[in-house]
Amino acid sequence: MAKILFFNPYFCGHSLEYTNHLLNFTPRDNNNRYIFVLGYDFQSEIRPKKYPNAEIKFMSTKETHYVCDHGFYVQGYYYTSFLNSLIKKLGITRVYLNSFDAYYPFLPFCLIKGVSYVGIYYYIYLYDWFELSFLKRVYHSVLMWMMAKSPATKNLYICNDSSAACFFNKIFHTNKFHRLDDPFNSFQVSKTFDFREKYNIGKKILYIHFGVLSARKGTWDIIKAIELANKEDLKNSVFVFAGNTESHLFDKLNELAKKFSENVLFFPGFCENEFLASMCSAANCILMPYKENSQSSGMLGYASQLGIPVIARNSKLIAKLVKKYKLGFLIESNEELLTLISSFSSREIQVPKRYLEDNSPKRFAQTIFSAL
Repeated sequence: MAKILFFNPYFCGHSLEYTNHLLNFTPRDNNNRYIFVLGYDFQSEIRPKKYPNAEIKFMSTKETHYVCDHGFYVQGYYYTSFLNSLIKKLGITRVYLNSFDAYYPFLPFCLIKGVSYVGIYYYIYLYDWFELSFLKRVYHSVLMWMMAKSPATKNLYICNDSSAACFFNKIFHTNKFHRLDDPFNSFQVSKTFDFREKYNIGKKILYIHFGVLSARKGTWDIIKAIELANKEDLKNSVFVFAGNTESHLFDKLNELAKKFSENVLFFPGFCENEFLASMCSAANCILMPYKENSQSSGMLGYASQLGIPVIARNSKLIAKLVKKYKLGFLIESNEELLTLISSFSSREIQVPKRYLEDNSPKRFAQTIFSAL
């Protein structure tokens, strides 16, 4: 009997969604054991009894902090080290990883003989090629080449980008790279929680910016746009900031919410499903002017599911997906963000559902399980 490990120590909205999709579609299988080892914080959201086909083990608080509380490159060492200890301890023969990137640069050097690996790449360095230094180009290219050529790696999935998968297959002379759906988070709107009524929004235009609030997610740019906007334009608008917030932005968002008390709402911390569903279903637009657009985003699934547009930067993979699926507006600068917000009420856009058809949770899970 094969023992298949799903290791996910870091708790955030995206990793929780992916884990839930996999648990929901774990097959009833007498030939395989599906073992999920999850960080301590997943306990608040996942009930093991709901998933009889999976064995779910939670890491202790100490183990979770030991693995996760580090900078990116150091964290890669602890992720890889803990993963290998689990493989040996549990007798694992196959491994699925939500993000190969999190284990860099150590994983390619530490793949265990006799174990096969399946996982996802979010960050696609090809989109940043001309911005990367020579050393960074070598770093990414060599590590990707090692993963492509290792006999231990089975399927290397590129999130939401078939052209990048084809390119990697061509330059590394392999067929291991494949496009993978970036599944949307399906939700049902609570009948007991009306977001507009609770927060006295009425018929104003509601813009939402949620997830991790940080400079690289464009949070500063939205703040500046609000501060520079004409008071008349703001009168019929409400901006919601919701999610885990970088420390240097926390005070600024509190200050903004006080200064524009009728136009800005700030909800720091992890967004629970009921709150998220109610907020999203009430929204008119999703703000995602990210600084880094070389990877897919779950926001696109929300936009297609709700039929509301996004405002995103006209660059790299995000722009490619917004154009392909007609998901909203693309901006070139912060000035365009301000102009678009000021004139949003006069713009009409129909957001189709095609993105949902191409990125279903069921197909995502079936692809992963068939590879394992």
